[in-house]
Amino acid sequence: MAGNRRTSKQRSDRQHVRPVDHYVDEFDYTDGNLALQPELQPEEHRTVRRKKKVKVYRSSTVYGLRYFIFMCTAIAATVLCSYFYMKTQAQVSQKASEVAEQQADLADLQAENKSMKENLTRTVDLDEVYDYAVNVLGMSYPDKDQIIYYDSSNDSYIHQFEAIPDNN
Repeated sequence: MAGNRRTSKQRSDRQHVRPVDHYVDEFDYTDGNLALQPELQPEEHRTVRRKKKVKVYRSSTVYGLRYFIFMCTAIAATVLCSYFYMKTQAQVSQKASEVAEQQADLADLQAENKSMKENLTRTVDLDEVYDYAVNVLGMSYPDKDQIIYYDSSNDSYIHQFEAIPDNN
């Protein structure tokens, strides 16, 4: 096989000289690879290529894991916020219904109180009270010189802890 190989010069001569035949002679047949081999350039014309430094990035699984953890944290935070929001809304609704109940109870109690006052007013006769006070107890209306007026600093309830001052 080594004897059947031709040099690159012989190959190039053969390519340019011989026309393409449609048949193969017994003598033109060669064993081996017939593909053209590129001619090598002289050593001085060769360029030396330097290898570029290749940056090694972290594998995508690390970023995928970080992204997964971030998304899980974000989803958990959203679920917790939603839970507390709904819990607060439920408490507000419950308090609003309690306030409505208490307002209804207050209205009922005020109506009951008003009706009791009317019943009390109807059962008590003021003329009869006056008669009893004057005739039985000996009471009378005060004279003008017995009435004492004084100024109060506040208009709310009066709690008497001291004697009323004399204006004489």
